[in-house]
Amino acid sequence: MAKSVKYTVNFLDAKETDLHRIEIPFSFHMLHSGLVHGLAFWFDVAFIGSIMTVWLSTSPTEPLTHWYQVRCLLQSPLFTKAGDTLSGTVLLIANKRQSYDISIVAQVDQTGSKSSNLLDLKNPFFRYTGSTPSPPPGSHYSSPSENMWNTSGGYSMNTGMAMGGMPTAYDLSSVIAGSSGISHSNLIPLGEQQAVACSPASLRPEPQDLRHGTSSNTTISILS
Repeated sequence: MAKSVKYTVNFLDAKETDLHRIEIPFSFHMLHSGLVHGLAFWFDVAFIGSIMTVWLSTSPTEPLTHWYQVRCLLQSPLFTKAGDTLSGTVLLIANKRQSYDISIVAQVDQTGSKSSNLLDLKNPFFRYTGSTPSPPPGSHYSSPSENMWNTSGGYSMNTGMAMGGMPTAYDLSSVIAGSSGISHSNLIPLGEQQAVACSPASLRPEPQDLRHGTSSNTTISILS
């Protein structure tokens, strides 16, 4: 329903205490009308070496990894129209369970409609993609989440129509709906799944891998 929002952490500069409280403001320009049920989160990590930079992506357009994507629902859906702006804040507070408590506040600026929720990252809603695009994880030399938009052509923000081959609005539901005929043997059944959590601190590579630096892009997208 809207282009994703990026939040970047440079692990060469960030301190451990910076990861105890992470505040991510967001502003989405809606590409078409519909109900916003929540936000989806994933991350790309750049391993910046002396010769090349390699990206590991957990994007819904990439093969499944250990981390998947995380879906955080609002308490009540928000109706938005094409051209509206959905703004708000995501606040992640580290807890003693080696995870985060997530507070989400979202508002449609044009109407004043507002919704929020407080979630435990230890018990998230996961959304899986059945697609198996190539190349495999770890073989990217630029951020896949950025390339998803940069290589798809321009967008008319007034009409919400894509002009380079992408869907009118790229959202997770379009990825899932288009992959119903593909199955994975390594998926956890939704009815019996165990919660999986990963804190940004655990993404710090070992010293031998940190030749020049590491940067992580946390990406937020609209759930319709």
